[in-house]
Amino acid sequence: MRKIVLLLIGCLLVSSMSFAAVDEPSIWAKDFVEELKAYQEIRSSAFTDYQDNITRGEFIYLTVKMIEIVQGKAIKVDSNISFSDTNDIYALKGASAGITSGIGGGKFGPDMLLTREQMATLLVNTLDALDMKIAPNSGYAFVDDNQFSSWASSAIYTVKANGIMDGVGNDKFNASGNTTTEAAIVVVTKLIRKNIHKIDNTFINTMHKEDLNTTVNIDGQVEVVMEKIVISQKPSINTLTFTYSQKNVSSKDLPESSLRVFFKDGSSELIKGFSKYYSPGTTKYLTKSLDYNKSKVPAFVIIETDQININLNLPEMAKWEIK
Repeated sequence: MRKIVLLLIGCLLVSSMSFAAVDEPSIWAKDFVEELKAYQEIRSSAFTDYQDNITRGEFIYLTVKMIEIVQGKAIKVDSNISFSDTNDIYALKGASAGITSGIGGGKFGPDMLLTREQMATLLVNTLDALDMKIAPNSGYAFVDDNQFSSWASSAIYTVKANGIMDGVGNDKFNASGNTTTEAAIVVVTKLIRKNIHKIDNTFINTMHKEDLNTTVNIDGQVEVVMEKIVISQKPSINTLTFTYSQKNVSSKDLPESSLRVFFKDGSSELIKGFSKYYSPGTTKYLTKSLDYNKSKVPAFVIIETDQININLNLPEMAKWEIK
């Protein structure tokens, strides 16, 4: 009897572990999922059932939200637009933006599974709505080209040429196949990234400018000067770019140094700096960048080495605040 009970417990544990693993994105989609989550503007229900096929209603939601994130404003619904099978605000917004005209007969088909060729068409319409520069078709041909719907063929090759959608392997596109939730998240996030160049606003941060170009001494071994801190604001991620110099004023070779960026939430990230060891009297200049999620707020950056101890409470430490 005891063996039977233990066996049942074991089965339940395996079953629950398997269930928990199912609702996680695949490795190739995980970074895209986390990036999209960082906006905190996408409803939580969009981040479930990653391997399930996505419906037309679920995909138009993601697409509309992506456009609103990029443009920084909500899409207005055209009062002349309606569907007989749904009053969903995102379907109406998608039609108002010119992304979709539905499936014909005045219907949108919100609960229908999205096919790959439908997604390609919706994505090309989205490129037009965002006024994006589109690369021309490369002349590449899928081996199942003859299975594409006539209305989708051009869109399929456009998304392929622009790196938004690829085939499914063996030079096939599988136009009538369905699209998983995680695959949809990947392509939507790719489109956000591709729009970065349109609204990239780069500037030199004005925080404590008197601290820039000021030499900071560390334990009489290194003199560090922060030359520039540049913040590049982007729709999906932000980038901090640091240009700084270090002079070895000690009598011995010094170990590798790095930048550590501290965020207001208490977390930090290390940026690898100079390669190991440089000789006394040597000055090195370096520019390094760090991409961080929009939800994080950088607070300050310090210089670290694996041998020089920097006390965060000392005013003479190599620390530059970011405001």
